[in-house]
Amino acid sequence: MRKNISRKIGFSFVLVAAALSGLSFRSWNRSEVSLSNEVLTDVHPHPADPARFLLASEQGLYVRGEDKAWRRILSLHDRSMRVRQLIAHPLLPDRVFLVSEQGVLEGDLETGRSRVLFREGGPSQNRVHALALHPKDPKQMYLATEKGLFLSPDGGRRWLWPFRWPENERIEFVGFLPSHPPTLLAASDRELFFSLDEGETFESGFSLPFLSREEKEEIGEEGKELEEKDWGVRFTSFAFSKRIPSRIWLGTLEGVYESPDGGVSWAKLPDAGLEDNRIKDLAFSDNSDRLIAATPSGIYQFRPSERRWEALPFRVSGPQAFIALREDTKNGEEILLVADGKEVLEWGLGPLEAPFRDPAFVPSPERVELLRKLFRLEPTVREVQQAAIRYGDLGNGKIKRWHWGSRLRAFIPRFAFGKDFSSNASVDIDRGGTNNPDVFITGPEEVDQGWDLGFSWELGDLVYSSSQASIDSRAKLLVELRESILSQATRIYFERRRLQTEIVFSPPATGQEFLDLLLRLDELTAHLDGLTDGFLSRQLDKIYETHPDLGELLSFKEGNALV
Repeated sequence: MRKNISRKIGFSFVLVAAALSGLSFRSWNRSEVSLSNEVLTDVHPHPADPARFLLASEQGLYVRGEDKAWRRILSLHDRSMRVRQLIAHPLLPDRVFLVSEQGVLEGDLETGRSRVLFREGGPSQNRVHALALHPKDPKQMYLATEKGLFLSPDGGRRWLWPFRWPENERIEFVGFLPSHPPTLLAASDRELFFSLDEGETFESGFSLPFLSREEKEEIGEEGKELEEKDWGVRFTSFAFSKRIPSRIWLGTLEGVYESPDGGVSWAKLPDAGLEDNRIKDLAFSDNSDRLIAATPSGIYQFRPSERRWEALPFRVSGPQAFIALREDTKNGEEILLVADGKEVLEWGLGPLEAPFRDPAFVPSPERVELLRKLFRLEPTVREVQQAAIRYGDLGNGKIKRWHWGSRLRAFIPRFAFGKDFSSNASVDIDRGGTNNPDVFITGPEEVDQGWDLGFSWELGDLVYSSSQASIDSRAKLLVELRESILSQATRIYFERRRLQTEIVFSPPATGQEFLDLLLRLDELTAHLDGLTDGFLSRQLDKIYETHPDLGELLSFKEGNALV
């Protein structure tokens, strides 16, 4: 039954492709690769000639000759090593690196020999996820594994672990952006980190939303159907512009995220047009300003003007496909390569002389780095919130003290003190004889006096005190007041951050407009100072005093010459 359905789908696809070709669409050029029971796992430009390509399967490496036929140049004898990633470097024209879950191999493109650079420790289950080479020094290697980040300073001879990363904390992938200096990217299960000092320090740059339990179970079930051992990896790929390195795209299991400013701000691209938003690979063409994504359902290109994805007339036949770009200088066009199952497909993207659409203004990498430095040094939103809580005396400690005080009251005795005093006259009767009258005789007064002292405890207050009802009502009012102040502080804080980003990435054309932005920035700072008793201004004074170079961010020159 499944075969019949696949034939119908395939026949329908042929009709669709034929119809599309009649509408002046280009057609796919297919080339078969002689494989046994393997599947293609990655495609990468040749380090010596970007116009040529290398193709990796689970157990070998292929290169295409001048006759456009793929030939096998390297075979793996260890069947337990299944290649998952192919890495090449332009400064190593005769070398290639093959990454599998079990380790890393270095291959010689001239002799076809290979050697093991890294191998996981067997029982330790230290699976390898990705490898990255430093753009300027390829001997400096970074390895993302199940147990953290490994560094090799000498081309794989020695591996340092753990390297500036929490021990046994999983890293899903590593990569480099060609900025100045090069930016190292490292991703955990849901967070992306940046490092501008070759891994010495990391700062968080992006976080994926948490997955619900149902989503985790759904991903696990789909992963089993697709027979992928590491489908739980949420960061799958990334792409960037070579002309404007601050433009970055991240491929995840939930779609594509875009940053136009080197990771300072992020936004999710719409999923409109995608049958499946689980991104497996990304590629970006500077020549045609086109973002291309590979998904389990097909290959798509993003249309910025329409804010949607457009499917290319090709459906993947395997659980995943990998894509790469090359320049066909002979025919003067750019080619998209797709490694799918056991075949390689080529699609013409257009002429190489297509005009490049440069954005209106792009700040220099140095200026972007100054902004990132300022964001690192300025108080975080949490610190500003805590300052507002301290100034307004709105902490939860007050409520806790009230509750504890009401219960401790049970141990404090109630003290009662009193004095009794009374006096009575003493009267007696002297009865006379027959001829003598009775006589009343008064004696000394009878005085009664006493003192009393009493103590009592209300141990029931340990369980419930009548004052707690009053405390609860006051606590509710305090929480509402704190929520209002923190909401106001958070809104102003991020409005101020967006204004700082606008000053750097979208500077005004005139000095008056620039001064208006600075006045608005001072106004927002004053609002936060009013909520925090001047906390932000005191911190800013210290920052600009110790880092005077940050003052360049607030400079203005005619013609937007802020770079």
